[in-house]
Amino acid sequence: MKIIKTVEKLIERAERRGVATLNKKVNDGYYTYSLVTKEVYRVEKEGNIFTLYHYGTKTCQVDTATNEILYLYGESVSDADSIFTFLHYFDIVLSFGYKPVNGGFYASVNGKQIFIDDFDRLENFTKAIKKEIKTNL
Repeated sequence: MKIIKTVEKLIERAERRGVATLNKKVNDGYYTYSLVTKEVYRVEKEGNIFTLYHYGTKTCQVDTATNEILYLYGESVSDADSIFTFLHYFDIVLSFGYKPVNGGFYASVNGKQIFIDDFDRLENFTKAIKKEIKTNL
């Protein structure tokens, strides 16, 4: 897993401002001189709840008062790295990865890989991770 310094900086900025966003300019596909701004990462803070977005998709949500993971979702290696960085910032140490052939996005808890594709709903994926964390405390 790699730490993404940009995500850490956005968390710090969101602590002060409530919302922090990183945008980038991308070619819109029609003209080389016409660039469109696209949101890469966004971190929002509402009370004790921090939420991470990657390309507009909510990927992680944490309650910092209880250090509880409220939501997890990923579809790529970059999602895995940004979620790892986000949770690591709040001292929640879990590993994530992406294996497109072996089941897609997964969380590694105490050596056990929990794949998102094994669950019918995201809530069940998040619950399975929280249950695995609690059983190994």
